[in-house]
Amino acid sequence: MLKLTFITTTLLLFLGCVQDRTINIIEKTPKVLTSENIINIPIHIRDNGYHNFSTQIFTSQNKLDSFLATTKGQSGWNKKNNFLYTLKKQEIDFNKNSLLIYRFSEPSSSIVIATEVPTEIEKKITVKVGKKTPATMSFDMAYYALAYMVNRDIISVTFDDRDRNKTITIKKP
Repeated sequence: MLKLTFITTTLLLFLGCVQDRTINIIEKTPKVLTSENIINIPIHIRDNGYHNFSTQIFTSQNKLDSFLATTKGQSGWNKKNNFLYTLKKQEIDFNKNSLLIYRFSEPSSSIVIATEVPTEIEKKITVKVGKKTPATMSFDMAYYALAYMVNRDIISVTFDDRDRNKTITIKKP
């Protein structure tokens, strides 16, 4: 009986060690998706008043209210009332979202700016900003802004205009 137990145990040991399996690890390329974690807020894309501030992230209603009060007293705007009204009427739950205002400049107001639908890969959003430069340009500085409500779980938003990328960190990874 001892011999039979020994032989059975030995056979099981050899059978367990003999099996040869290859495990293939396939790394999936993350899929680019249209992001549902960012919503465009429809402000005018170009206004002279945008020179009064830089890119900003608002994480509370108090910070936004303070910014709006400061903006209300500024001069040099084309459509200040529209800008203020649009931002005031947004219902932003600052527990879940932040307000991002991306501000940039171009050397001529004759440059046409357009954005594509934001895409997302692994909690990182990209907004492609297209520019069409005419053959002859005016010589006046143009100030632009894009406003978005961004989910706080997002790590960053990158604005890609092919010449340069500007990445704004929303949440530290």
